[in-house]
Amino acid sequence: MQSLRVFNRWGQLVFERRDFPANNPTLGWDGNINGRPAPVDAYIYIAEGDL
Repeated sequence: MQSLRVFNRWGQLVFERRDFPANNPTLGWDGNINGRPAPVDAYIYIAEGDL
C-alpha cells in the first residue's frame, strides 16, 4: 500500500501509514486514537495502493 489515511467526520486525520504491505493486518488502523478506543462515529478512509 502506498498509504492508508483515516479521518473523523470533521475531517481530522486520526490515522496514517505509508509504504506497507497490504496483506499484513497488524499494520492497519486498530480503532484507537492516541492510544484510546475511538468513539463510535462515522470515519472515512482513503487507501492508495500500487498497481
